[in-house]
Amino acid sequence: MSAELTIESSEDAKQTTMARFAQALGLSTVQTSVELIGGRQFLKFRVGRNAPVYDHALRETQKGLSEDNPFRGLLGLSIQHQPHFPISVEAEVLRGILARSTRVISTDERSSSLAQYVPFQNWTSCTRQRRR
Repeated sequence: MSAELTIESSEDAKQTTMARFAQALGLSTVQTSVELIGGRQFLKFRVGRNAPVYDHALRETQKGLSEDNPFRGLLGLSIQHQPHFPISVEAEVLRGILARSTRVISTDERSSSLAQYVPFQNWTSCTRQRRR
């Protein structure tokens, strides 16, 4: 019975962790996979490319996990390029960012922090291009 409890607990932990990562990205869900590496189970989030927005979401997810979550410290990204951008995770994240940014009221305290992250672009190269 303890093996069943461990499997259920692991599945619950996977769902909880996936929900935290999706919430950090402003999505309802993300695809995941569990990979056995060095005898330990790592939870990998499927994304189309490496980007700062995913690093931020991983950090926020990690900080929000309980001490007894079996995936604490065992999170990562699984890069799987999508051939069609409109159906990619990146497109969903961008749609969410755009939707949230258009709903902000000018007196909202969050309005000053909306440009905090440039999700898919290196900020330094972006500012250099603007100066030219």
